[in-house]
Amino acid sequence: MNSEILGGNWQQCVGWVIESWGVLSGNPRVAGAGAHERHIGRNQVRYGVAKQNAANQLKDFLHRNRDWDPSSD
Repeated sequence: MNSEILGGNWQQCVGWVIESWGVLSGNPRVAGAGAHERHIGRNQVRYGVAKQNAANQLKDFLHRNRDWDPSSD
């Protein structure tokens, strides 16, 4: 197991804790930040990339799909 996968697993755990705290405290911004961290960790595990690279991939994806409307499908 390389260090990027291990770091990604840790990132997912941290994101889950942050998201849970946001839900428990009723703060949607904190919950959203936790979900964001979980997605970065998931990219790290899946593709074995560094945290910054995974964060950039997620940012690019969200930017490309910012106008997506699920009700139009």
